[in-house]
Amino acid sequence: MKLNHDRKIAVMGYLCLDLFPDLSGCGQEPFIPGRLQEIGWCPAFPGGVVGNTGVALQRLGIPVKTAGRIGDDLFGRFIRDRLRQLIPGGIEHLRRADGHTGYCIVLSPPRCDRMFLAYRGINDDLSADDADDAFLEEAAILHFGYPPLCRRFASDHGAELQKLFRHAHAHGLVTSLDMSLPSPGSFSYNLDWREFLCRTLPDTDLFLPSIEELKFMFGLSGGTSGAMLHALSERLLEFGTAVVGMKLGSDGLYVRTSPNAARLSFIEALADKGVDAWINREFVVPCRQVEVVGTTGAGDATIAGFLAGMFTGTSVEQAASLAVAVGACSVTASDAISGIVPLREVAEQVAAGQPVRPLSFIPEHLKILS
Repeated sequence: MKLNHDRKIAVMGYLCLDLFPDLSGCGQEPFIPGRLQEIGWCPAFPGGVVGNTGVALQRLGIPVKTAGRIGDDLFGRFIRDRLRQLIPGGIEHLRRADGHTGYCIVLSPPRCDRMFLAYRGINDDLSADDADDAFLEEAAILHFGYPPLCRRFASDHGAELQKLFRHAHAHGLVTSLDMSLPSPGSFSYNLDWREFLCRTLPDTDLFLPSIEELKFMFGLSGGTSGAMLHALSERLLEFGTAVVGMKLGSDGLYVRTSPNAARLSFIEALADKGVDAWINREFVVPCRQVEVVGTTGAGDATIAGFLAGMFTGTSVEQAASLAVAVGACSVTASDAISGIVPLREVAEQVAAGQPVRPLSFIPEHLKILS
């Protein structure tokens, strides 16, 4: 796959140091007060949307530039040095400022779901001003991630995000947004997220949350269904976004696009096949059958695949298939990015066909892409 332009994807938002202590040798009850528990090595990686989606795009072969905040501390220096290796020439807009670098401890005890202990730190100070004109130059897409973990971007019903995306649109960029699930007790847990979406989605071209995040924001409970996905996407399109991509965990990716050609006009600058290959689509791409080693960052990798597909001029169906395939690559490693291969190899895997996981819900009228 080749680029039909010489621009980049700009990735901005939450940035932290991810720590992965190896708990594989622990027993079924590794956390018992008063007991010393020996564990394994603790790999460390740049995390958050900048460390996950940004590096995933680079590994796919897509040119990337990044913006975020780190402190002048040990964690911040590690992140800067590692990202300099992982994204050569793409970190000059990372800002070192007063405050502590964010970090996250990823706990994955044997036979237990993973847990996260996260500290936002200096991410709360990130603002639209961190994306100056120089950062937006030569970029085709601006992808922002995790407003619930960036206080200024979540507050005031998303006014800071609206400012950022309008600035990006003024420079001719496509805007893309990923979310995160607010933590109980955090500042973002009780915010009015529907009002946030009402304010920000008219300036959001691609909205790429998880189904769990949307259930939280709309106060929904229970399982997933085709009818639920359709109803949620209908509301999001009414709010003003052009493309909805819902990450469904082990069920894959749901995609729906606007029936309004004018709202999708930004596709013309990227897609060889034009708006006709993106307008008024609705479908699900199931997950591929692979041996899962770790799922941390799989959603970020899926988004990287989708953005890479759009960036290289594919149809929306091809972009979604690439997204799910990149997500499958990601889960074959314990960290978010080590399993990701160049986009050409991902496209070859998609073309060759891979077994897919059966859906855990009734798709009803939804089209299922194999």
